[in-house]
Amino acid sequence: MKRFNETHQPITALFWLGLALLSIAAAAAQDTYSTNNVRDLVRRVEDRTDEFRKAVDKFLDRSRLDGSKLEDDLNAVVKRFEKATNTLRRKSDRMAGYQEVREEVNEVVSRGREVNVIIKGGKWDSNIKSRWNRLRAAINELGRAYRTPRI
Repeated sequence: MKRFNETHQPITALFWLGLALLSIAAAAAQDTYSTNNVRDLVRRVEDRTDEFRKAVDKFLDRSRLDGSKLEDDLNAVVKRFEKATNTLRRKSDRMAGYQEVREEVNEVVSRGREVNVIIKGGKWDSNIKSRWNRLRAAINELGRAYRTPRI
């Protein structure tokens, strides 16, 4: 007569395999995005970018950098980032599927990294840092839909 463990090993193995597959499916479902989810994320990123750019411009205009080449350079980086988010927003409004704007998302993330270097390396007030942190979180959430590395 077979012992209990010997007769139930295949059933136990199937149970654990099934449990593992369910875990993988649940994890994949959490990272599934619909086109509407992505559109909402894009809108959030673009809206926060507009607010951020205005705050940076105002901050620089009141700083000792006002009128300097450095101010122009900093504004240019932020404006290139804003232009990338505007392009993404326009294209996402017309997309049939969210994968259609993968290239534009990558551009936003890339430009966001440039802004991140500036914010991390500068002496910005808490308003700018707070706005950037919220914006960066939204960019990272959007990037997660496309499996891009975080900023």
